[in-house]
Amino acid sequence: MDTSTLTVLTPILLMAVFGVPHGALDAALIKTTTSKNRRAATFGGYIAIVVACIAGWYLAPTAAILLFLALSTWHFGSSDIVDQKPQHRLLQIIVRGGTWTLFLPLYHWSATEPIFTQLNTNTEFIRIGLMLALPLWILGCGAFLYIELMARSYKAITTPACALVLCLALPPLWSLGLYFCFWHARRHTQHTLARLADAASAKQLGRGITALTLAIAALAFGLMPSEISLDTAMIRVFFVGIFALTVPHMILIDYYLPRTHLPGTQI
Repeated sequence: MDTSTLTVLTPILLMAVFGVPHGALDAALIKTTTSKNRRAATFGGYIAIVVACIAGWYLAPTAAILLFLALSTWHFGSSDIVDQKPQHRLLQIIVRGGTWTLFLPLYHWSATEPIFTQLNTNTEFIRIGLMLALPLWILGCGAFLYIELMARSYKAITTPACALVLCLALPPLWSLGLYFCFWHARRHTQHTLARLADAASAKQLGRGITALTLAIAALAFGLMPSEISLDTAMIRVFFVGIFALTVPHMILIDYYLPRTHLPGTQI
């Protein structure tokens, strides 16, 4: 088996099949949380953000990937503690989210730099940006570890420690894929369905949205120029697509819903 197939294409397919569907529940959340006269406008705004993100990526790919990493830090970190009420919430978000968006790409730079290159970004600018943020993340990790050890909250350390081991032990897309599919997406799906009054309808709607999303991704892949390699085409379709879908998803989950519905309440 070709190395790129094992280290790039397989984890991307894994994330597309098992990770992307959790975002498809956004349609059910919008349908449930907005009135009928605002629903069309909300869906329209969501789609407009998707289109703007795709355009923004092609106009300024380096800025887009840095924005994506910054937003993903917050989204991954906050989702990890969605069922908790930690005293130092911001610190936990930075430590947990930064593991995937800061430590992972830098630790595996020899493997992630070619991916950034295939995305037409300025890899040196990205590396410098990540390196500037790294000392703050390391300090945050030290503060987090000290606080939890002093409080004898050993359970709180377990998940971040496992994430770090995963990053160290596996190729970058594999560690990210396992976390994204079987921790982040799984927990988000369970949390969302538990809050929805009609989980069965939400699942059905989510499956339809997922099928449509994957069909559009397949079409985009088919339209890629024939001169680019298979792994480059896959990387571009996946990461540009995931950026376009993640930004409105983050706005909905991390900004809109927390301000319109109490966490844990049924909607």
